[in-house]
This record gives sequence, structure tokens and C-alpha cells, in this order.
Amino acid sequence: MASAMELTSEIVAQEELVKALRARKVSKEEIDSATQKLSLLKTSYKAATGEDYKADCSPENPAPGDERGLDATEAGEDFVDPWMVQTSSAKGVDYDKLIVRFGSSKIDQELINRIERAIGQKPHRFLRRGIFFSHRDMNQVLDAYENKKPFYLYTGRGPSSEAMHLGHLIPFI
Repeated sequence: MASAMELTSEIVAQEELVKALRARKVSKEEIDSATQKLSLLKTSYKAATGEDYKADCSPENPAPGDERGLDATEAGEDFVDPWMVQTSSAKGVDYDKLIVRFGSSKIDQELINRIERAIGQKPHRFLRRGIFFSHRDMNQVLDAYENKKPFYLYTGRGPSSEAMHLGHLIPFI
């Protein structure tokens, strides 16, 4: 059985898919199929947690047998999820371990310099100050940009319709 965190991620992704399908005005059958899958995921979530799924709420308890739960800090590991960061280390979170755990790559000075050369101006201050510390496939994006080939970035964030509000500003910073 999937953990509450895994189910939450799947539910969020499926909700985004349903919104996108509705925005594109696809056939009723496609929307119904996606909605049915969403309903099944929410049923699985309730079976795993004993609670109804609530958007934007952290699962109260990790699934039994999930070693990454709050007790992970007792084992000397950092615990990071979309709602909480915990560490047992007096030095704070070990970002190198997070990079390995999430399969990303460290943003080093060489990459920052390459970004600056590509865009012709200083990179965003969050990059320069090390606030953004890792990436996935940034070299591929830069290769495409430098070779003037089209590419797209999917962030999983942003408006799902043409209506925009102040909260949509974050992805544009």
C-alpha cells in the first residue's frame, strides 16, 4: 500500500490533470475517466489514513512502516516534506544528503557562471546566494537555450486557467 505522502502527491497530480482537461475542453469521457481515477485515489487515501483527503493539508501520520516519518530524526536522518523540515543535527539540514535523496544535482559556481553567460545578466539573487541549491536537467535547458532550440519547463505550478491572481506571481519571480 502506498504511503499517505505518496497518495497525496498522486492526488495533487491527478487534480491538476482534471483541471487541465477541463480547461482544454476535452471529451466528457476523458474527463470522467480522470475524475474516476481521482476518486479512487481519494478512496485509497482514506483507507490508508482513516481520514478524508483535504487539499493543502499535511497527512497527520506517516503510513505504518514508513521509515521517513517524524522518528527519522531520531535515526540521525533529516526529514523533509512539502509541509515540514526536521533534523536532529545541531548543524542543520545536510543539503548534500537531500541532493542524493531527491536525485538532483548541486548548483555550483560553474553552473551559475554559465547561466550568466547565457542570459547576459546576473542570475537571480536566490541562485547567487545559494538559496536555490540544486537542480534537475539545468544543463540540458542551457544546451537548448544556447543552441537556440525550443524547450519547455514544467514546474507543476501556476494557473490552470486563463484567470490569474496575485498568487500566480510566484512562478514569475
